[in-house]
Amino acid sequence: MCSFRNRRRRREINETQVGPRSGQWPAASPAARLDRLYSCAHYYGNFFLPVAKLKRKSRIGAKVRRVYGEPMTPYARVLASPHVADKHKALLRETYALLNLVDLHDQIADLRDQLFRTVAVL
Repeated sequence: MCSFRNRRRRREINETQVGPRSGQWPAASPAARLDRLYSCAHYYGNFFLPVAKLKRKSRIGAKVRRVYGEPMTPYARVLASPHVADKHKALLRETYALLNLVDLHDQIADLRDQLFRTVAVL
């Protein structure tokens, strides 16, 4: 089950990669590119972007003091979790071994540029 906070984070990552949802995409080609872009953004966000999780929050009058844990990628959190089966961790390790941060970033930039050119023509 995906929490609201996780969905919001994914939407923020996608909006930084593509821009806000502001229009409709025509036909198959741009939609396929957008699907590929979301797939690349998924791998980029879950395997390479660290996130600092909130450990505790305390209120002193009107001030709120937040204490965050050490930033970790969602991938690293899953590997550190005792609640995830070893076979799933092995699949994640295989996926991570196939990923390259520089290539992934270049793919995201290329797909984003292709989408913007497609929309500019319309």
